[in-house]
Amino acid sequence: QLTMLSCIVPSYTSTLPQPGAVACNVTVTSQNSTVVLPNAYTYNGSLTPVVSSVNRTRGGTAGGSVLLISGTGLTGVANVTIAGVVCTVLSQDFAQTIICETGPSGITVRAQVMVYIDGMGFAQSAGITFFYVNLWSSLFTWGGKPIPTDGDFVVIPSGQTLLLDTSTAVLSFLLIQGQLIFDDTQPFISLKAENILITSGGLLQVGTEQQPYMNKAEIVLYGHVLSTEL
Repeated sequence: QLTMLSCIVPSYTSTLPQPGAVACNVTVTSQNSTVVLPNAYTYNGSLTPVVSSVNRTRGGTAGGSVLLISGTGLTGVANVTIAGVVCTVLSQDFAQTIICETGPSGITVRAQVMVYIDGMGFAQSAGITFFYVNLWSSLFTWGGKPIPTDGDFVVIPSGQTLLLDTSTAVLSFLLIQGQLIFDDTQPFISLKAENILITSGGLLQVGTEQQPYMNKAEIVLYGHVLSTEL
């Protein structure tokens, strides 16, 4: 006969009253019977861990990014996940910082940094997110080889998303079948190529209607006046 149930407590989305605690009923339903335990669980703001900042907000999909998570109440054993991927905890210090290394996501995704403290629950994080994305400037994006240089033929295959975080060399051909997104945190980016072809549902994005690109960007096409058009 079942004598114990375990569950994950949902977050308290309303504003806690002063002095920061609220008692709630716990309702247990099993088949056709329901039991209500009055004031059996208390949400207490003073016991809630808080994540206030993360030193970096993006990294490659292969993982290996070291994050410094700062906050308060980060005592006890910490578990950190991003999009369901474990960020391996390397160290904790004075209940205010956690250092962890991201694992591989395999996909491009922006997700909330989830910090769970044993015995305390999930930390409040005020929507702090981490963006798993491959950067144009990273050697890992190009299999450990140098980033594309003048005259290179570059293919962004379907299913791959690259963040253009630096100006490019003059490419001979850029074939976009996946996604190439201009980094909106850089003051100026120049994409230079002799030919650019977007096919197979590919995307070249410089801002969106909802989030216009506020910095300076340019796309420069090179060639001779007599060059044969594609």
